[in-house]
Amino acid sequence: MKRENVQKMLDSFYEAGRVLDYLPPLPEGVNISYIHVLDSVQTLSLKNKFVRVSDVSKDRNLPLSGITRTVKEMEKKGYIKKVTSDEDARVVNLSLTEKGMELYTVFVKIHQTELAKILKDVSEEKLLITIETIYKISGIIKNNRINFKNKS
Repeated sequence: MKRENVQKMLDSFYEAGRVLDYLPPLPEGVNISYIHVLDSVQTLSLKNKFVRVSDVSKDRNLPLSGITRTVKEMEKKGYIKKVTSDEDARVVNLSLTEKGMELYTVFVKIHQTELAKILKDVSEEKLLITIETIYKISGIIKNNRINFKNKS
């Protein structure tokens, strides 16, 4: 691959990061990981009767420890409720509280619907190719980190 194209790719990643700055700000004390967890819990609960922290971890492809920490914070702030299973006290299921459902509705359902409307000039095909490409490049770079200390 040409070095110039690598530079263009890196520039496009920078611009992609700036896109997040154009989105409506999250409420005070809420970070983007809360929105991801709310989305996973709500989406998974529509498919399954119960949703556990491990299910969210798998759905988001993120470490269980990080999801556990985020869920704990969200529970303290009243966005998620943990419910111990009646059948097995070791199993803890997650559900959205009313406050969590309000946050989910605004920042997932409404927000993504509005984004879909304004992105109508981008074809689904191009969008899916872009998504696939970003994940592919991310995985390659993650698995092949460059050690600049030994480069001259």
